[in-house]
Amino acid sequence: MNILYLTCHSVLEYDEVKLLGELGYNVLTNGAYKIPSKVIKETGAGRPAITSIKEFPEMVKYLPTKWGGPDFEHWYEKLDPKLVEWADVIMSMGLDKWFTNDIMHKKRVFRSIGQSYKPIEDALVPLRKLGVKVLRYSPYEDRLAGYCGSDGMIRFYKDADEFKGWTGEKKEVINMTQSMAQRGQGCGWNLFVGATNGLPRHLYGRGNKPEVPWITGEISYEEMLKVFRQGRVFLYTGTSPAQYTLAFMEAWMTGTPIVVAGNGLMGWEREVPSWIENGVNGFVGHSVDDLNAYCQMLLEDDSLAKDMSAKGRATACQLFDKDRIGSEWKAFLEAL
Repeated sequence: MNILYLTCHSVLEYDEVKLLGELGYNVLTNGAYKIPSKVIKETGAGRPAITSIKEFPEMVKYLPTKWGGPDFEHWYEKLDPKLVEWADVIMSMGLDKWFTNDIMHKKRVFRSIGQSYKPIEDALVPLRKLGVKVLRYSPYEDRLAGYCGSDGMIRFYKDADEFKGWTGEKKEVINMTQSMAQRGQGCGWNLFVGATNGLPRHLYGRGNKPEVPWITGEISYEEMLKVFRQGRVFLYTGTSPAQYTLAFMEAWMTGTPIVVAGNGLMGWEREVPSWIENGVNGFVGHSVDDLNAYCQMLLEDDSLAKDMSAKGRATACQLFDKDRIGSEWKAFLEAL
C-alpha cells in the first residue's frame, strides 16, 4: 500500500512515517522527511533521520513545495497528478484543505493531531459524506466544538526502548512547550509561572526567549532526552484544545514524575487527568497552591519520586505502546 502523508507537524510526522514504514507500507511525506535518511532541518524537525524505511527519491520532485508558515490556510496546494496516481491512500495530518475534488477517487484519511477547532470540524462534515475517513487520536475529541464524528481512534505512540532511563538527579520542575509565553493561556503560561514560584524550575522549547536563567529555547533531540531523564518533576499544563501532547508522552514514558494541572485550571476538558491515580502514578492539582505543593513534595522526597516514576512510566507504556498501536494502524488501513 502506498500512503501519501501530508504533514503539518514534523515531530508527529517523524513518529508516524517511521511506524508506517516499519509496518511495511510505502510512505511518502511532504515535510521534513521527504527523503527520510536526509532529514530537512530547515522545516524545524526536532528528530533524527529515519534509516529503517524504504525511500522514494524519484517521487520527491512531485511533492508539494509549501510546508509551514504562519497561516494554516497557506499550508496546501494542488497535488501533482503523479502523486495522486502513486498513492493508494492520501492522509492529511490536521488540515482539511488537501481534500480537493481531484483526489476524491482515492482513499482519504484526515488524521487528527488534537488541534482541531470548529471551522475544521465544520469542513469535515461534507467531506465525511464524500468518503473521507476521520481518524482521531483521543476519544475525548468528542468534546470539540462542532465535533463531526469519527471513523476510528488510534493514539499517538512512543518507543519505550527510546524513552527510558529516568534518574531525576536534577531537582527542578521542568516543562517543554513551544513559545509558551507568547501563546499565553492556551499553554498555561501564567499557571506554570505561578505554580513554580519559589521552586527550581526550567522551561525548554523552540520559540521561548531566554530572558531569565530558567528559560531555554530549542535544544537538540539528545539534549531533550537528557532533560527528561534528569528532571525531577514535569509540570504539565497542555496546549488548547489538545487532549495530550507529545512532550507529555515523552516525559511520562521516560519516567519523569508528572504533576498535571486540572481541567478547571486550564479551561477545557483534557483526557490526561483521567489517566492519573492521584499520588500513585502522578498528581492532579486543582489550584496553584496544589500544584506548587505537589511539585515540592516530589523535589524533596526521593522515595516518592522514584515510586511515582516507575508507576507513571508503566501507565505511559500501556497507553502509548508502539507494538499495539502498530497493530491498530494495520487493522485500520487494511479495512479502508
